[in-house]
Amino acid sequence: MPDGDIVHSGLGRLYKKPYEWLCEGKATSEECARTPLAALKKDIIRKGNLPVRLSQYMAERLIQTVNAIGDISAVNWTAVNTAFDQIAQQTHGSHALKELTLRAAKSFLHDLRYGQETTISNAPTAILKGFFHEVYESEFKDRIPLTPTHHAGVDPTILDQRIGNIEPTIFTAIQKWANKAVHDGSVKNIRLPRREKIKEIDLNENIGW
Repeated sequence: MPDGDIVHSGLGRLYKKPYEWLCEGKATSEECARTPLAALKKDIIRKGNLPVRLSQYMAERLIQTVNAIGDISAVNWTAVNTAFDQIAQQTHGSHALKELTLRAAKSFLHDLRYGQETTISNAPTAILKGFFHEVYESEFKDRIPLTPTHHAGVDPTILDQRIGNIEPTIFTAIQKWANKAVHDGSVKNIRLPRREKIKEIDLNENIGW
């Protein structure tokens, strides 16, 4: 049995090292965030540009619908949901990717309908950001509990806390990736955030000791 399978058989190869580092708790908080981010970036690039195109198609349909009516409160949300289903069905590509993008798009519609989102101008980015969240959760976060015992014997509560600690960094990167991918029409050029620079201490400086 390959060593990677011993760590967590329910995780894909890309995500085994991030899980291992989180369990062991030996890496710095920055590295604990960058390692799953690097895996997520590679995964998103491998999945390709279908979600970018779908996000744009669905956003265009939504914007056309709202502009034609002139009042977002008068939108027939059932009809828009059906239109999104049709766009996904008529677009050639991976069924799994279409389903994840569709889930993200319908989540954005829900937020619009109930006032959690107030504008449609950012619809392509919001939908694609939702897709990136879906990938993070379905490929990594939601699979972590799918093992009888965790690597290094870490307590599940502690592991959950560590995941919570790195998620603000992950979600900030996801937002930037969505902006970049929509602007470029491609996920090819998304990048990891720059490493934080540690300020060097001037030994001659009066630091109040």
